[in-house]
Amino acid sequence: LQENYEHLLLDLNNYLEQLQKPKNLELFFFFDFNNIFYKISKKIFLSEFKQTLNYPIEKIFSINGYSVIDYQNNIKSLLQDVKANPEKTFIFALFTEERLQILQEIFSENAIQFYRTKDFSGIKSKKVNLILSENAVSYGLYGEYEVITEQEIFKQLKTQKTRFRSVLQNSKPIATKEDLKTGDYVVHYDYGVGRYLGIKTVDLKDVRNDYITLQYANMELYIPVEKITLLEKYQGSEGMVPKLTTIGKGEWEKKKEKIKEKLATIAADIINLQAKREENKGYKYAEDNEYQRLFEEDFEYEITPDQLKAVETIKKDMVAGKIVDRLICGDVGYGKTEIAMRIAFKTVYANKQVVYLAPTTILTRQHYYTFKNRFEKYGIRVELLNRLVPKTKQNKILADLKNGLVDILIGTHRILSEDVRYKDLGLLVIDEEQRFGVVHKEKIKRLKTNVNVLTLTATPIPRTLQMSIMGVRQLSLIETPPKDRYPIQTYVIEENDIVIKEAIYRELSRGGQVFYLHNRIGSLDL
Repeated sequence: LQENYEHLLLDLNNYLEQLQKPKNLELFFFFDFNNIFYKISKKIFLSEFKQTLNYPIEKIFSINGYSVIDYQNNIKSLLQDVKANPEKTFIFALFTEERLQILQEIFSENAIQFYRTKDFSGIKSKKVNLILSENAVSYGLYGEYEVITEQEIFKQLKTQKTRFRSVLQNSKPIATKEDLKTGDYVVHYDYGVGRYLGIKTVDLKDVRNDYITLQYANMELYIPVEKITLLEKYQGSEGMVPKLTTIGKGEWEKKKEKIKEKLATIAADIINLQAKREENKGYKYAEDNEYQRLFEEDFEYEITPDQLKAVETIKKDMVAGKIVDRLICGDVGYGKTEIAMRIAFKTVYANKQVVYLAPTTILTRQHYYTFKNRFEKYGIRVELLNRLVPKTKQNKILADLKNGLVDILIGTHRILSEDVRYKDLGLLVIDEEQRFGVVHKEKIKRLKTNVNVLTLTATPIPRTLQMSIMGVRQLSLIETPPKDRYPIQTYVIEENDIVIKEAIYRELSRGGQVFYLHNRIGSLDL
């Protein structure tokens, strides 16, 4: 460590000499190595040593204390213990400001007075003290002071915030010729749909200039390169070849006028639809309580900014009494289900029921176990309904559902049957809407009446996406990948065992999973 420090310091001094020692570049931001080592030496955790230290013991310290009670998912017991022991000195050591704020809110809501101190030297005797610790304190203990850490309250320690980056942040309109390939269809604002043929150098009146060549129905058109921003790539249905515009006959102007008229009609429809939506007031939900916050803290991963924004937007509408009809669009593994679970928890705590509709039996079982693991510890009943559930159990579930004894029902299109009745349905979650048929979608429409709806999809059908873009349906895009998650990349290659082996090793080395799909069982060589 010291050797690396000395080499780094030497390199920096050499750079400064090459820059003729400018006055504004000083090494004031560097600590002396001995100073750093002294600071580090006071923060060594002996518990982290993998082997026993071969040093003689000089002195043994006896600590009169024992492990603190585990309050995970049991905030009631924590509050009761604090209130029942006013003579004790409580110290809550938390690692993140976010969780410290949550604990402050819980204490305030339950009329518990607390004091926030910067360090252990400011502890107030026989009071409740909150400390934001620079280093994570692993476990608490009882003694003269009762030290309780994040580990005893929340499910797991929070790590430092991760900076997320949207996978779509580099998307942009045509700005340079490199954005175009020969044969691409483009739309010019003034001339219409044309085909890009490349760049040509043309001499006009002794002036040489580069021009973009566009093929139209009746002629070629040359556009100065500096006007490239007037072009946009044509976007239509996959495989569809657009008709090239005929220049000079007013064809493009007529199309633009028709589009303006259609837009005006659509705008009027949207206004009417929004007016009707505003008239139909939904149920007004309460603000988040301590159990909602604890449930969300149970999430074992760090929530991404897009997930958090979607959750907060939906909650805001629920508290305001607006009917939610939102499309959650994001890649596989980007956390759409976690958004649905947080909204489902809020719905159930308002004494309303939740139904989660998925297209396949396997997917419903997967969601069932995920929900069961997260919800049952809070006394919330989760049930599964699909063709594999025995008939007698189905009848029992349906009876309990009608009487309000089932809080969350997860199932396939079986839950759209006529015999499924709810006591007070508050939320409908639709997973991959495009995989349901026309008959099922009509039944879904009937189920949607005055109910909050979340539609989760990685590949929305064009009509649904168009409605969301126009504002008929609310839209949340989940673009930021979770930590250590990479965007999906698809390669079509000739079969090559070496490439396949390398790809599998790479995925396994990062702790990921591999799904190998083969077309014939007989030729599957294991």
